[in-house]
Amino acid sequence: MDCRGPVLIIPGMPPSQNRYWRMGQNRIYTTAAARNYRNMVQRICEQAGLTPAPNKGKVGVWLDCYLNHAARDLVNCHKVILDALQARDGFGLYDDDNQIEVLVMRRYRSPSLPRIEVRVWGLDKQGDMFADLEL
Repeated sequence: MDCRGPVLIIPGMPPSQNRYWRMGQNRIYTTAAARNYRNMVQRICEQAGLTPAPNKGKVGVWLDCYLNHAARDLVNCHKVILDALQARDGFGLYDDDNQIEVLVMRRYRSPSLPRIEVRVWGLDKQGDMFADLEL
């Protein structure tokens, strides 16, 4: 397993969780901004040649978040990105985000070029990925 494998670059910033979900008509639904973001991530995955077959095993996810301002909450970004990478309509890097055993997030400031750089890799049975990791 190599967490330094292919990097998927998602331009811009995901909608915050505060703008991702809405409640109305006695149900919770995703906003248009959330659906647009998910669709964009799916197009980027397809353009990168990533296979639409979801990973069935345990995975690790590494997120390098280049945020457009220092006040942006790093933790508020991850759920939106993880949901966008999850299988929908037969496409996704994993079936469900409960497969994620390792999640690494780092924050950088990049006002002129905000983006999220994502790596997803399969884990061995022990879920041990730190033996050869360079941080």
